[in-house]
Amino acid sequence: MKGTKEEKAAYCRDYRKKNKETANAQSRENYRRNGHKWKETHNAACRRRNKEVKIEAIQRYGGKCYCCEETFYLFLAVDHIAGFGNEERRKSGFNGGVAFYKWLKGRGWPDGYQVACHNCNMGRYLNGGICPHQSDGKLA
Repeated sequence: MKGTKEEKAAYCRDYRKKNKETANAQSRENYRRNGHKWKETHNAACRRRNKEVKIEAIQRYGGKCYCCEETFYLFLAVDHIAGFGNEERRKSGFNGGVAFYKWLKGRGWPDGYQVACHNCNMGRYLNGGICPHQSDGKLA
């Protein structure tokens, strides 16, 4: 088929409208034959992109835990310095993780965040806002 990309796209849209049942049957058959390949490729690509976004966010906010200086990215997360994470998640509609990192990136990496390992993050939460490392193990 000759023509511009837009002309080809318009032709395909028109064909699908006029031959809806045939086009749907073809799509179902292609998915039946190749769906597992697409799913595996798609999932692997999503995992790779999510990892890249997380690593970028961690690097933008210092690359290591603010308290214990852990640097292995699997142990790290971006933490709210003021401790208002739950409130922010409720307002913004995302649950955290990659959606949160993308939200930060889309806003130009705003201030008010730091990198914390999961131990320091949870310890700070359970200890009234102070990491147990910084309070010599004393609970608040």
